[in-house]
Amino acid sequence: LVCLLGPTYLDRLWTLLELLTFTRMGADHSALVVLPIGRGVPAAGAEDTAGLEADQGGRGAKAEVIEKVKAFALRDATCFDHAERDHLLEVIASGCGSHLA
Repeated sequence: LVCLLGPTYLDRLWTLLELLTFTRMGADHSALVVLPIGRGVPAAGAEDTAGLEADQGGRGAKAEVIEKVKAFALRDATCFDHAERDHLLEVIASGCGSHLA
């Protein structure tokens, strides 16, 4: 599974459900490829990787992704429709025992 981890990836409940499905199917975690996308990240195949080291604000894309993952909280993930969000949280709870985990 290739995860294009941009600034809003962890904020969207549907993308998180995709990751849950991937892991619950028994997939090997080493088969998950996380690629940061966004400001300061060079295009695929680009020779210049300086953007991975630091963007204009001085933070590297990798560091930004790590910060975002460390700060992740499922309760902050959203959906366009509140009823859909509630349903997806129930699906996550049934797969994990709780959406608070």
